[in-house]
Amino acid sequence: MSELSRTDNKNVAPDIAEKAKEVLSAALHQNWREDIQKGFLDKGESPDTPRLRVSKDKTEAQDLEWYKEQEEKGVVFDIDPESDKRLVNTNVPYEELSPSWQGANSGAAEFVVDALVEGTEHGEDIADEEFIQKLASMIHDKWMEDNAWDRENNPQLFVPYEELEPKEQKKDADQVRIALAALGY
Repeated sequence: MSELSRTDNKNVAPDIAEKAKEVLSAALHQNWREDIQKGFLDKGESPDTPRLRVSKDKTEAQDLEWYKEQEEKGVVFDIDPESDKRLVNTNVPYEELSPSWQGANSGAAEFVVDALVEGTEHGEDIADEEFIQKLASMIHDKWMEDNAWDRENNPQLFVPYEELEPKEQKKDADQVRIALAALGY
């Protein structure tokens, strides 16, 4: 049984949906991180190899206090030569992410849980594989919208869901399955 229990009816109770969003933010990041770490291991690298990214908040305003706290602890940030912004390691536990990267995970969790709640309200069988794939496609579309700035660096990811490599499709479908588990399905 998951950390959450749903009601006996087919709809997701609002309090359970809110709790699922909280649990899911960290779970989605951990799932992503495990995939990244597997990739590092496959290349003969340490699973803790830093994955450096520019702040999700492109102005860095959201992360300024976090940067200050980290620098007071002695953390030195590399600088992205293109944007002249600090680079943060995203291959860390959720709790250690910068606020903007935590927010990105929270936004993804909110999107998927809200879509599942809406599905139950419309009588959908949200645990059905066809629905899972439909929602995975929607997640991918949302990801492309939110990450349009990275299109040039990863053009293979900016294609319709059906054209993604299976391992990339799995990442989106995993988000749905993790959310379903968090909701007790």
